[in-house]
Amino acid sequence: MWRYAVPAVSAATLLLAVTAVPARIIDSWPYDKLFEKADLVVIAQPLKTEAADDKPPEHHWSYEFVGENTKLKVIHTLKGKVEGKEIQVLHFKFGKLKKGIDPDSLDAVVIIDGPSLVSFRTKAVLATVGEERVVLGAPEYLLFLKKMKDGRYEPLSGHIDPGQSIRELTDPRKEPLSDEKTKK
Repeated sequence: MWRYAVPAVSAATLLLAVTAVPARIIDSWPYDKLFEKADLVVIAQPLKTEAADDKPPEHHWSYEFVGENTKLKVIHTLKGKVEGKEIQVLHFKFGKLKKGIDPDSLDAVVIIDGPSLVSFRTKAVLATVGEERVVLGAPEYLLFLKKMKDGRYEPLSGHIDPGQSIRELTDPRKEPLSDEKTKK
């Protein structure tokens, strides 16, 4: 009889210890799907980012989304046609806490299963790895975009997870870096 008691108690303890874990489904965006569905595929350098008045997508996180327009200089077009040498991309970032959220609550501190939002670096940064100093130069970006009605572009993978369709391309160099190169 005792030989069944230990496994039964172990199984009961395990069942009581299991808790639900929040998760959301994120679409898979392999390169072939990105290339096929995009209106425009470019390699571009960001020039500047400004605030945008666009309505943010609905979401459940504790912080508001704030729109941004980033102007980019097109270096190379892989698919589609660009009028001129620059494009403008709409994307979002986290803003202030939503109304009604207690700033001292766990919801204000922890973002569970958050979005893959993007921001665009325009300057080089210096990284120290052990005793080595490595310059991460001003990056270029590989962007898979869809055209909006107003002529701007938006990430193909949407505004919640734009990181799926915008990739930073960086060329790390081992070289001295002046203060001027890292200023924003």
